[in-house]
Amino acid sequence: MTTTLFTGLPRSGTTLVCVLLNEFQETIALAEPMSPSEFDGQSSVAQINRFIKQTRHSAVHGRVVTSQQVHGEIVDNFAEDPGDNPTNRSLVAQLGPVQLDKQLTRKFHLYIKQPAWFTALAPTLKQHFEMFVIVRNPLAMLASWQTVSMAIQQGYWPMASRFDKNLEEILSAEPDVLRRQIAIIEWGLNIFLDFPPQRIIKYEELIKDPARTLSLVHPHPRKTKHAIFSESPMSRYPNVDFDRLKAALKPIAALVDKFYPGFSQTIDS
Repeated sequence: MTTTLFTGLPRSGTTLVCVLLNEFQETIALAEPMSPSEFDGQSSVAQINRFIKQTRHSAVHGRVVTSQQVHGEIVDNFAEDPGDNPTNRSLVAQLGPVQLDKQLTRKFHLYIKQPAWFTALAPTLKQHFEMFVIVRNPLAMLASWQTVSMAIQQGYWPMASRFDKNLEEILSAEPDVLRRQIAIIEWGLNIFLDFPPQRIIKYEELIKDPARTLSLVHPHPRKTKHAIFSESPMSRYPNVDFDRLKAALKPIAALVDKFYPGFSQTIDS
């Protein structure tokens, strides 16, 4: 019986990880299933443990769990497709029940992703739980932020700021939207630096070889049936000014290089 937490910055692939893990037997992966009610690490640990206990009982005995979902399913993208609304995609997911279509034993693997909350409190949470980070090339991630109708589009991450007052102060003092977004990336990556390499999963590697990548977090991974498409950011987000984003990322390029060696050179080209 294991429980694993996932975190990452917005639009980094954490929801896709949940979808892929849910294909495995004896496995449930939930996408942002909790509404945090506490403001410090220790009380959050207790809240998460309560949720884990309740979820395990409900999954085994009632075959129902709570998660962000669309029509009762945990899907790989909670925003509209870029083709439908390329510059202001709305979120279509809501917190609600998900009926399980597989039988579980009490020893099933439970995965929970809650990016803002778990990132802000990562130093505490990783002392109590098995925890992994999903990272994505910041240029692609930042491009996605320009297209989604979320607070991150305006350079805010309310739940992360709620649990990290330093981040809240940084964002409140910065009038420029893009620089706020860069500050969020810098904040998150500095937290992720404290994770050992084997606890960091790259979105790009997940797309290339899901089974091999997920073998880091699951004892019995298998080839996915889920359709995964690899598309360049410029093709996926044709209305985004990538030159502007590259220029904005230069001040933190050395930090990004620690996760993506050579990133500095790619944004200079």
